[in-house]
Amino acid sequence: MPIGIEFQRRYATIVLELEQLNKDLNKVLHKVQQYCYELAPDQGLQPADQPTDMRRRCEEEAQEIVRHANSSTGQPCVENENLTGLISRLTAILLQIKCLAEGGDLNSFEFKSLTDSLNDIKSTIDASNISCFQNNVEIHVAHIQSGLSQMGNLHAFAANNTNRD
Repeated sequence: MPIGIEFQRRYATIVLELEQLNKDLNKVLHKVQQYCYELAPDQGLQPADQPTDMRRRCEEEAQEIVRHANSSTGQPCVENENLTGLISRLTAILLQIKCLAEGGDLNSFEFKSLTDSLNDIKSTIDASNISCFQNNVEIHVAHIQSGLSQMGNLHAFAANNTNRD
């Protein structure tokens, strides 16, 4: 049964409204996080615009992995520093995803750091490559984030169901 044009129009409108709502909520969350840090900087709360410790560790590990892989033959395979930097940042995203999946610490700070990493890469690539980046990297990371988020929400149920005989 084909979907009517009116339904498609309503659906698209709702999706756009949800996208705007999500952007507005992110702005409010960012302000709340900043306010919390101002109130209690010594309580371990982190300002939202600073990279998390996990992100920093993943970036350092990614740089080391890329440096080691690039020089394993004795001379660099990739000599362009911009390319090795991009490879390092993309590797860091993979490591962040790995840490999120293995750590079980699925909080908004860590998800935001993953989104920030994507946005940092996106801001450094040439405009002609943006759509390629969106189609080949961003969309897949978004699907993975969605899966991780659902995994976090359903973790208790999954644990209970696997213990049944």
